[in-house]
Amino acid sequence: MILFCISASLLAWNLAGYPILLFVIANRKKDFVQFRKKTIRDVSVLVAAHNEETCIKERVENLKANGSWRNVEIIVVSDGSTDKTAELAEKAGAHVIEKERAGKISALYKAISESKGEALVVTDANTIFLPGAIDLLVDPLEDTRVGITAGDLILENDDETASSRGESIYWKYETWIKRNASNAGLLLMGAGGIYAVRKENWPMNIPADTADDSYVPLSLHKNGFMNIFVPEARAKERAGTLMKEEWNRRIRMVAQDTKVAVALSFGLPNKKTFFALVSQKVLRWLILPLAVIFLITSRDAAKKLERMKGIIRLAHLPLKAALPITGAIIMAGAIAERRGKKISGVSVAFYFFGAATAAFAGLIFGMLGKSNAIWNKADSTRKTNGVNLNLLQQHNGLPHSHPLLKEEATNGY
Repeated sequence: MILFCISASLLAWNLAGYPILLFVIANRKKDFVQFRKKTIRDVSVLVAAHNEETCIKERVENLKANGSWRNVEIIVVSDGSTDKTAELAEKAGAHVIEKERAGKISALYKAISESKGEALVVTDANTIFLPGAIDLLVDPLEDTRVGITAGDLILENDDETASSRGESIYWKYETWIKRNASNAGLLLMGAGGIYAVRKENWPMNIPADTADDSYVPLSLHKNGFMNIFVPEARAKERAGTLMKEEWNRRIRMVAQDTKVAVALSFGLPNKKTFFALVSQKVLRWLILPLAVIFLITSRDAAKKLERMKGIIRLAHLPLKAALPITGAIIMAGAIAERRGKKISGVSVAFYFFGAATAAFAGLIFGMLGKSNAIWNKADSTRKTNGVNLNLLQQHNGLPHSHPLLKEEATNGY
């Protein structure tokens, strides 16, 4: 019964308790980030790319047409590409750097060493910015208390397959948490496809086999900076459509994130950073073993509840059925996945089981110090669907509506 209570409590805290706490704190916090436009004039947009010839031209064109009033340079680092990535990026108007394959962190450091911008916007080759995203990300960096500004990444093929549907639901949940964590002053993660940071604040000691979108915000938060989620700064990206792709991606990401947590001592001695990291991320990586303990001990808990009186006794019924129902759902989801079918609800539940399993595997690899600096693209996230052409339009000055952002009345310089 003790193991049941511990596992149930930790699961409930990670999935519901901590998000609710963030929501409560976020709606009570009254601080604002003050910023003035027209002080940061030069921006460098960094794209690490490996064999991205199918999308790099559209990516550069999309960035050039984003509508920024600032001086924007686009740097594409071809990380050991063997196709036409470098050639197409250069023709599209990017400053191209070619180097041997060493991973995203190495590529970003190379780009930063040649960048001219006061602010860095980090994005991916398969991401598409909606109009105005660059300025919306950079504006809050005028306040020197801000660490990173994280944009809103939208997955556009949210119902194509069971995997993309599951990832989309998970991402919406994560985005809701991100929004409230930002408002509560506890945002520790960004999205690798859309975030910005002042060049002077970029950490110069990021291990090559870790994730930049975890290391940068976590290290800055640990050092007292505020990380801000900017929902108006939007980007679109395709979710992976194959469970195999999602499995490999999640293992790599969690292994890298685990190494980030270890490298930064889990945010200590900053107690707020440690509390947020454990509550949101570490317990999420442990969902599989916690869920297994919960299910195995649920029958014993059900028997004890059945002997009790009152309404609490009714809780024994779902607990008694929890293990067999979960097993049936996983089996049905696995069969559907193998046959390429999508069963509403069941397939999504199977996706979350697979994601939780991959996350735990990634945690183990990360704790053992095994993570890969090299990434391999998921081909299903690179399919073109015409969205690029629709987004090549000028930005007309989208307003900030984020609770922590309040633009000063002055026009700056």
